[in-house]
Amino acid sequence: MKKFSKRSHLLRLAHLAGCSFSDLDERHYQRSLGENYKGAFKFLNESLSRECFLTFFYPRICPHCLSENKIAKAIWDLTLLTSCHLHKANLIDLCFGCGQRLSWKRSRTCFCNCGFDLRKSPTASANSFTTCIAQQVSARLNFKISGVAIVPAAEIPAVFWHLSLNGQFALLWLLGRLAPNHATLKNGHGRTKLGISSCLTLTESAQAVLNRWYEDIRTISAYI
Repeated sequence: MKKFSKRSHLLRLAHLAGCSFSDLDERHYQRSLGENYKGAFKFLNESLSRECFLTFFYPRICPHCLSENKIAKAIWDLTLLTSCHLHKANLIDLCFGCGQRLSWKRSRTCFCNCGFDLRKSPTASANSFTTCIAQQVSARLNFKISGVAIVPAAEIPAVFWHLSLNGQFALLWLLGRLAPNHATLKNGHGRTKLGISSCLTLTESAQAVLNRWYEDIRTISAYI
């Protein structure tokens, strides 16, 4: 959700949407954690220190979830979660109909502005690493995951799960940038515009480094 300059505006939106103010305020991502923490945000009950950890510019969707519930899920807004924790498929941010990046400003949740039904978008199976991350984060945030086969976390060092959500994302971002493709990651504000394909490359690179540096992860995580 975009930033509201006055809480009264958010209250008015809650009234129009027919939902409680507390539910809407909880999803108001651009709520600063304090005057001295510029760029810090609150995602549900988790504190995120970097703007690049949330996708403010282009939304992602899971066509399977849209087919089932016709709603956009908050967890899709986490930049480094590139797969659906329920359907184990990569999220998409491009319209299969017109080939353009999806927009927040579309009149219907299940349709692109070009008229294409996003529920009919083809999907690719996600790899075990990105699915595992998505499932573990969803469980941490109390998103529904019952009845879904859980992907084992054996390939991820145990110390990784002891970090905060912000720490996990910061570590993945750091390790992903150590790969040769790091030049594609712009500094500052531009990083929030990364597409799914770039984020997939980033997480896959981070996975490779995690596997190589298994014994050193505890030392690195101390600096996150």
